[in-house]
Amino acid sequence: MIETKQVINVTQIARMFERFEELKQKQAEQFTIQFTNFIPRFLEAQKEAEIMGRKNAPDFNIFRFLKYERQEEFHSRFISYMLNPRESHGQGHLFMEIFFENLRSKNTNLLLPEANINKGIWLVRREVFSRFGNLDIVLQNKMLGAMYVIENKVDANEQPGQIERYGGYLKKYAKDYKIQGLLFLTVSGYPAETAAKTAYYRISYQKDIKDWLKMALPMIEAKTVRETVRQYLALIQKL
Repeated sequence: MIETKQVINVTQIARMFERFEELKQKQAEQFTIQFTNFIPRFLEAQKEAEIMGRKNAPDFNIFRFLKYERQEEFHSRFISYMLNPRESHGQGHLFMEIFFENLRSKNTNLLLPEANINKGIWLVRREVFSRFGNLDIVLQNKMLGAMYVIENKVDANEQPGQIERYGGYLKKYAKDYKIQGLLFLTVSGYPAETAAKTAYYRISYQKDIKDWLKMALPMIEAKTVRETVRQYLALIQKL
C-alpha cells in the first residue's frame, strides 16, 4: 500500500507540473498577443509625440542648455536687462513698474517713489565697483531721488560685512537719494548674515522674481520677449 501511495503522489506531482507548464504557456501566448497588439498603438503614440515635440518642444530651454541655472552673473544680467527701460526688449518701463508694484505689495516699509516712475531717467547699472564692494545691481533716478541696491546670491556665500558695507554705500548718497532700499536676493529668501544694524529687504527667485515676471507676462507685446521670459521662468523653477 505504501508503494502504491507513493506512485500516486509522484503521478499527481508530475501532473501538477504539467498543468503549471500549460498555464505558463497560455500566459505566454496571451502576453505575446497583447504585446503584438500594443506595438502598433505604441508606435502611433510615439509618432504623435514626435510631431508634437517638433511643434512645441516642451523640454527645450536655451538657458538650461547653456548651463546658466547656477550662474549668478547671468541672473544679474538678465534682471538688470529687464529692469532697464532703455534696453532692446522694447517694453519701456513695464518691467520696472511691475517690479516696484510687486515690492510695494509685499514690503510695506520699503520706501518707493510716490510720483510716476516714468519720470526722469533710470540708470540701471550692474557690477558697480566702489570702496564699499562690488554691487551686483544699482537702480537710481536723480529726478525721483530714488536709489536701490540689489545684492544677488545664487550659490555664493556672503562676504565679510557685505550687507553692512552696502548699507554704507546707500548712506553715502542719502543727501541726493532720499528714497532708498537694499534688496537681498536669494533663491529661497533666507536672511542675510552680514546685515548687523543695516535695514534690508529679503526677496527670492522662488517667490518675488517669479511673481514679478508672471505678472508682466500677459502685458509683454513682443512675442520674442514674451517667449524669453517664459524660458527664464522655467529656468528659475529649477533653482
